[in-house]
Amino acid sequence: MRRRAWGCRRSGRFGGRVASSGDDAGPRSRVRMLLALRTGVEDARIDVGVARRVGTSARDLRAAQRGLLAALERYATALTAAGLAAPHELRSELATLRSVFGEP
Repeated sequence: MRRRAWGCRRSGRFGGRVASSGDDAGPRSRVRMLLALRTGVEDARIDVGVARRVGTSARDLRAAQRGLLAALERYATALTAAGLAAPHELRSELATLRSVFGEP
């Protein structure tokens, strides 16, 4: 499996929870939140890869891709809220998946 430059090793499932990035959150909690969201992106990317290799239906592949799109959007939103720039690769992947689903 090829690892993205901005990605991380898979360390566990995120579980679909959306972490909040409130102003009262300390630096450690923000880092934990970003790491959890990034892990969610990596897990969603793995799910898409499995759906491609296993020969699942087109509907299941689309569902995995939608899951990846949602995870990427959550991560990009959290990065922006933390005052960090989203990496070019992340923005490019978001644009590609949005175009696949006809979103702006």
